[in-house]
Amino acid sequence: MINVRHALLADYAMVSQDGKLSIIGIFERLFAQKCPVTHPMMCLVLSFEADRGDAGKQHRLEFQLIDADGAVQFSFGGDMAVAPPPPGESLRFNHIVNLNNIVFKEFGSYEFKVLVNGEVRVGVPVRITLADMPNQPPAGSVDSPDGGQ
Repeated sequence: MINVRHALLADYAMVSQDGKLSIIGIFERLFAQKCPVTHPMMCLVLSFEADRGDAGKQHRLEFQLIDADGAVQFSFGGDMAVAPPPPGESLRFNHIVNLNNIVFKEFGSYEFKVLVNGEVRVGVPVRITLADMPNQPPAGSVDSPDGGQ
């Protein structure tokens, strides 16, 4: 069975040539002034673990964005093959899904579901929250450095 060891959302992630996973800006909440809102780029970062029984087979990997009502906002996927692990070991590998221009229609909770061979392996939550606007002076007012004196 293929299992997900780690799953998270981040601003950026990469896997080095020697297999090290680097992650910048892990988050579970995005702020917006209004909805719908388009988030320009995020990464769904995953670490998988597979055993010998998974080697040499094609496996279907699918990703779904689910809204607070349980409706699928979008879905995509593909097939992957798992190479045989060294004798006596399980195979671990990282996968990064770059998600560009994702539209969130409303404020609230969403979840990226990760399915392997049609079975949900993990859900990664993200919440879209109304951004607090900083206090701004009333229109037409002027701030003076001496406090108006």
